[in-house]
Amino acid sequence: CERQMSEPIVFDIENRTLYVEYASKIIAGEWPIEKFDEFVEKWYAQGGTEVTKAAREWYAVKNG
Repeated sequence: CERQMSEPIVFDIENRTLYVEYASKIIAGEWPIEKFDEFVEKWYAQGGTEVTKAAREWYAVKNG
């Protein structure tokens, strides 16, 4: 079954990049853990709510 591309998927790609940047720099000690709050703010500003909703809906359908 092929997944249709939608706007939340675009947000997901952007947010994944954001996540990788923040996670890797925090884990490597380049940034302090306090930067996580900044990540969360940016996540929501870039559509994180929509991505989370889409992921939950997908999971509910797959695991009904």
